[in-house]
Amino acid sequence: MEKEKTLRLSGFARYKNNKHMNTIFKTLIIIVSILSIGCSDLFDEINTNPNDKTTADVNQLFTYSVVKGISAYNSDVYLHQWGIASWMMHLAPLGGVEAGKEYEMPTGKDNYWAEQYTLGLRNANEVVKLTKGNAELINKTSIANIWQAFLFLRLTDLWGAIPYSDALKGLDELILMPAYNSQKEIYMGLFDQLKNAAESLDNTKTSFGDADPIYKGDVENWKRFANSIRLRMAIRIKYVEPELAQQIINELEILPLIETNEHSALFPYNWDYKNPFAEIFQTGQDNGKNHPSNFFMDYLKSINDPRIGIYAEPTVFSLLIGMPDYVGIPNLVSAGSSEWDNYKDSAFISFMGEYFTNVENPGLLLTHAEVCFLKAEAALEGWISGTPESYLEEGIRSEFKRFGLELDESKIESYLNNLPDVTLELIITQKWVAFAYLNSYEAYADYRRTGYPVLTDYYNNPINENQIPKRLTYPSSEVSLNYENYLDAIKIQGEDKPTTNLWWNN
Repeated sequence: MEKEKTLRLSGFARYKNNKHMNTIFKTLIIIVSILSIGCSDLFDEINTNPNDKTTADVNQLFTYSVVKGISAYNSDVYLHQWGIASWMMHLAPLGGVEAGKEYEMPTGKDNYWAEQYTLGLRNANEVVKLTKGNAELINKTSIANIWQAFLFLRLTDLWGAIPYSDALKGLDELILMPAYNSQKEIYMGLFDQLKNAAESLDNTKTSFGDADPIYKGDVENWKRFANSIRLRMAIRIKYVEPELAQQIINELEILPLIETNEHSALFPYNWDYKNPFAEIFQTGQDNGKNHPSNFFMDYLKSINDPRIGIYAEPTVFSLLIGMPDYVGIPNLVSAGSSEWDNYKDSAFISFMGEYFTNVENPGLLLTHAEVCFLKAEAALEGWISGTPESYLEEGIRSEFKRFGLELDESKIESYLNNLPDVTLELIITQKWVAFAYLNSYEAYADYRRTGYPVLTDYYNNPINENQIPKRLTYPSSEVSLNYENYLDAIKIQGEDKPTTNLWWNN
């Protein structure tokens, strides 16, 4: 069966012993049986062995939820890498794109939606159901709620109105066609969900331990993660709900946040569940689409950023002549343009840096650097103590440390001194650099919210912001299986088009 194959290839076995696999498979037959959140046929019959355990193992469910919530290889490639990372000009395809299809909807979006609801969210929800009300398991309930909130937030930031309140109720309440909530309703719900979960965490109670791929069950780090997600959300809504944003940020100022690189929320890719960038190069499936973009390389060179050697490999030709240089691929040049004559020889173009193609290079969920940049933006508004300059510097230093570049203090000082005065544009652009390759989702959200960085084409002409999609269009499964609620969603936020603004972008 295809589901069995998926389970074997997921890297799940890396985290738990094989003796538990029968329990996992039985559980997943139940949980994954709904193939979309809208509607699906349930299995008519489930064969069980009376000698096996019949109670789901919440540790295994949580591990599986995290692994699948990170998204599968194909959806990462077709949505994140070849779609959003290209839109945000972190990456560019060699050979260009078809004229008029520069911002076509990524083919991986429907699979991503299905994965998040049927695998990531549904399994986390099972953990909540099986532990809720048990005081000794409060940490497992709370951590699963935090993880659910993280996944729901990414979904709503990509689509806008989505099933939230009625989602995941198919098995228990037979709500097979869940209603959509407005993005504002979802944000309000997530703010409460994250706050309550963080406050419920208890160091004296049991946790997931090694079944937690992100923090190994560290309760304090999950509390920091939950609070930091709220900080991300508060900054996101500052233009539509400034008073609420300021209130939440003021509250968070005295609470523990992600304050060092060691606190950062990372996903530990490994040889079983590989970093998707490593896998795409190993299998030769990148098709020349995963080159650093010309816009990205030119920006790093313009500010003499020493991280350029991490993000990209010098061209072979530049190394041969002893003058290392970095040449990115132009974005938005049509496939038939004569400009591509200058990029036929691979010796004259840069490839993605080896740091990012390492099989075990971790995925970025929410880092210390991002928290620093969020604080810098809050300080720019006068909402927290401290200066934007100090928070920006802390974030940049954190990024240098992540790449092992923190030892050369003179180089760091020179870099910081050469930066322009701190503005919103500089803060967001530095975030955009920090998000490169691994978290273009957040760069995309920042761009829609602020218009930064100011993206330009190969000829240095500013990109019309209205060309870049404001959101993803809903999966075809929602149109066919959840049509009435799909129509209600359109009433809530506008036409199901890429040009429809999200709530926080209005």
